Amino acid sequence: MDCTFQIITGLVARFINEVDELSLEDLKLIRSLNHIILRNKFEIRDRRYVIHRGLEENYTYAYDFLSTIKPEYASHLEKSRVEGTITFPKARKMKYPVATSDYDYETGRSKMVVPRFNNLEDSYAMTHEIMHDSNMNPESLTQERDLFTEAISLLFEFLQEDYFASLSKRPLDYRKNKINDLNAILYKAVGIEYQLDLIEKYLENGIITEEIFKDIMKTRTKKEAKIGDDIFTSLFEKGILDIDMQQRYIYGILLATYIHDRIIEDPTKIKEAIELNESLNDTSIEEIFARFNLPLEVEEKHFVIPEETIKILEKSYVNELKRAGVK
Repeated sequence: MDCTFQIITGLVARFINEVDELSLEDLKLIRSLNHIILRNKFEIRDRRYVIHRGLEENYTYAYDFLSTIKPEYASHLEKSRVEGTITFPKARKMKYPVATSDYDYETGRSKMVVPRFNNLEDSYAMTHEIMHDSNMNPESLTQERDLFTEAISLLFEFLQEDYFASLSKRPLDYRKNKINDLNAILYKAVGIEYQLDLIEKYLENGIITEEIFKDIMKTRTKKEAKIGDDIFTSLFEKGILDIDMQQRYIYGILLATYIHDRIIEDPTKIKEAIELNESLNDTSIEEIFARFNLPLEVEEKHFVIPEETIKILEKSYVNELKRAGVK
């Protein structure tokens, strides 16, 4: 057997052996949500920013936007900057210039990093990471927070775009961020589908051979195959599949677009988003779905998202694609 497929078999076997909370039934649920993204494909291509914007301009945009939602969020951004828990290193000096938020248990402090690309993306990234930090509870890292924190941060990026649209002197390139977010989620959905296919084939055959891999690849476009190459290179470096990490973005984009629809229909429903953010660590998955009138079924301790909910989420996701101008 070729060394590459030995490695792939090892990755899948290790994932199945080591994953704890993520069961095979959960993987079926992820696939059902993932297919919403994949049924509504569009060209995967980021929109590049060409207008230079410095740190202070981007910071002011994020601060002013957060102030319109809840002044405490803007104050949290300001305090984080003053205390140094959020930093803005130059992107070109970083090996992996990706915005992150975490908690340093040694220092007992939050740690947010927003690489400076010196364009409007930086402002959206500030909002995204500060919202992650606002629902970070280091004493209680719940599955609910893990699954739905991206929903909050992505939603607030969408709301920031709405805020820009309301300004008389709006940034000329303010609409690129959402398209890039949707591109990134589609890329992740393609990667998740690869991994789910591999797990399914491994469970059927106990091994991943070149022939099995080619069968999977037959259903992929050339661009998806190229994405697959990039994904597996990354997974080889990590030494394990990362569905448990990536699934949060699928939950996130679908719930974010759904809540965004509700707010567009009735702006007072921003309160729902704020309440969810501030109770995220104390709210069960069932309560989250019930709060937003989304049917959810529980079968033998496993969640099942019924077709009715799939249709509701897909409608909102397509609405967001239309607002972004890609559908």
